[in-house]
Amino acid sequence: MVFCCHGLPLMNLLLHHLWVMFHFIPSYLCFMKYWCLAQHRNLRKSKRKKKTADTYFERTSMTLNVDQPSLELHNVSSSSTGRDFITAAQLYFILLSMSALTQVISLGGVITNVINIAVFVKLGFNETSNISLLTLALSDLLTTILTIWGTLCITPGFTDAELPFLPTEIAQLTGAGLSVFIIRCSAWVTAFISFERCLCILIPLKVKKWVTPKTTTAVLVAICITTIGPYIGVYWRWKFVWKFLPDRKATVLGVTIVDKPAVVLLDTVFNIIFGTIQPIIAFLTVLVCTVFLVVYLKRSSQWRKSMASAGGKAAGGDNSSRFELKQNISRKEEKIDSVRHHIADVDEADLALI
Repeated sequence: MVFCCHGLPLMNLLLHHLWVMFHFIPSYLCFMKYWCLAQHRNLRKSKRKKKTADTYFERTSMTLNVDQPSLELHNVSSSSTGRDFITAAQLYFILLSMSALTQVISLGGVITNVINIAVFVKLGFNETSNISLLTLALSDLLTTILTIWGTLCITPGFTDAELPFLPTEIAQLTGAGLSVFIIRCSAWVTAFISFERCLCILIPLKVKKWVTPKTTTAVLVAICITTIGPYIGVYWRWKFVWKFLPDRKATVLGVTIVDKPAVVLLDTVFNIIFGTIQPIIAFLTVLVCTVFLVVYLKRSSQWRKSMASAGGKAAGGDNSSRFELKQNISRKEEKIDSVRHHIADVDEADLALI
């Protein structure tokens, strides 16, 4: 989502940063859903393994109750062992709640980003800020759409349906994984917007010559290629394969992991460069630019206050000097009038003598 606050660059920037951080909420919910789904699978496997043992213990307890009437009937099951800290029904409720919450948030993001895209298209592309904000809106729109798709693929009702693919596995490549790379693109676009605003403060007269619509478009295309393009490397480790499910007696599309040493090493280097170093650089860029803007705005506000107070003092000084000047003029006029009266009296006396 993109917020437009003309005349408030710092507020606009902070809202951008908050929205980028807000995108991690659906991703975190998706991660929690994957974790709950894995716990659900582990519970099902453990229950299958304990099935024979549970039947044996139940039969033993029933035999003890027949032979010894004083003993109570103990129904030994997996839930009474204390190992299962969450039940399948609770997991189902958690998954369903998280899916609904994530989809509502993402749907709101889709609507707002579509509105923003329409607004920036109408404004035109003569201003570099419109191009940057349009790119940010597009990346956010793709992120929210992929989040909706990834959430749908791990929703209990959708996963239980007999589909020609395994939703939880397909979502790892087409949903959550790809959305993470697009979120990084949004972070780098936000960093570029922050850097551009710092340039507007440092070199306000030359920034229009350096940052043109063509250069802005080229930089944004390079950002998209360097952040989303490396996602192709994920397919070195993850591959689409056809899997046979004995329970359904059908072949469906799924995902498998390649464990070759060379592929694992390449995937490790890939994660270090594009999964750790690149996001940290974007975060530090945004942080430094934000701190610079905050410090500059504080200094400019202090300078304005000092100039206003100095202007008030100067205005007060001018008023006092004008008042003193008027008093001096009135005193001189009084002296002149007294001299005139004195001269007139002398003339009258002379005339009387004549």
